[in-house]
Amino acid sequence: MKQIGLGFQLHHDTYNACPTGGSGVDVARTLAGGVPATLGEQSWNWTYQILPYIEQANLYQNPDDETVKSTPIKIYFCPSRRPPQVWSINASGSNGRRAQLDYVGCRGSTNNGTDGVVSRSLVNPRVPLARYQNITDGLSNTLVAGERCWAIDWYYAPGGPETDWYRGGYVSGFTGSSQTFLNLTGTSAPLKDLRGPFTGVTVPLLIARSFGSAHPGGINITLADGSVRNVSYTINLATWLDLARRDDGNALGDF
Repeated sequence: MKQIGLGFQLHHDTYNACPTGGSGVDVARTLAGGVPATLGEQSWNWTYQILPYIEQANLYQNPDDETVKSTPIKIYFCPSRRPPQVWSINASGSNGRRAQLDYVGCRGSTNNGTDGVVSRSLVNPRVPLARYQNITDGLSNTLVAGERCWAIDWYYAPGGPETDWYRGGYVSGFTGSSQTFLNLTGTSAPLKDLRGPFTGVTVPLLIARSFGSAHPGGINITLADGSVRNVSYTINLATWLDLARRDDGNALGDF
């Protein structure tokens, strides 16, 4: 989490803006003049965009999309769950090998990330980029990224819908709904990882929209100032939502 927070900060130092959450699913990486596009012009999400700032510039610049999609990064995996994993997917127009990820960015409380740190790319009209100057609640009071809820049965093998919004790694972006696995809102409280089997759609969708972890007491998050905190599963939901939004002006409760 510390390295991810540093990646966001160095990205902001370079572009005066935070990385974005991508634009969709099963899309090609956006290039501009033969090099990766940046910020709101890049279709791949923040986990791809911060690669140069977590000592992965060679992977970021690799010209082959399939190689990038299938290359796992150690710091994107929680060691309490399992070592890095790469899965094959083939459903709903998505297919190929995907490096999995255990962390999600925070889009605030809206579908396009208009009040969070991670906003949606390639939207018309454009979604404002998150910049430090418009994180008016304060960098130490604003959630950047955290661990995501996961199904225990899926630690080593796929178990849910095999689509890019569920499994897409660096490709997965905004879907325009609450089902945006790597860019979550603060409207759902964090959850401890859940064990299946899951017979309906409610639990998989709850996983898809919730921060969470394998840890017994809470989840690890990074804030916009680069600090790392542990947040209890019992955090007050209003406080959690205030933490997720960058500019609501509310006094932040204890967390």
